[in-house]
Amino acid sequence: MPRNPFKRRIALGQDYRDIFLSAAGERVMADLMRQCGMLETSMDGSPERTAFREGRRSIGLHVMEQLRWSEPELVKLAQERTTERLDAAEEE
Repeated sequence: MPRNPFKRRIALGQDYRDIFLSAAGERVMADLMRQCGMLETSMDGSPERTAFREGRRSIGLHVMEQLRWSEPELVKLAQERTTERLDAAEEE
């Protein structure tokens, strides 16, 4: 790992991309996004639950920042999440 903070940050970003842009990494990333509530509202009516959800969401935002995903990639993830929700609703 480089000693220079700027180069270290660039290297770490590349590490994130190397891991999360593989087929397995994309599956893990999709799961993390679901677990972090990235595609859901954080507001819950309870300040405590909202704060908890925002904390969880901040982890997902950090990973996305490291990956520097494009808008089409984020739209694809949102569409996949919507499809999962619709499929789950049909199964009920």
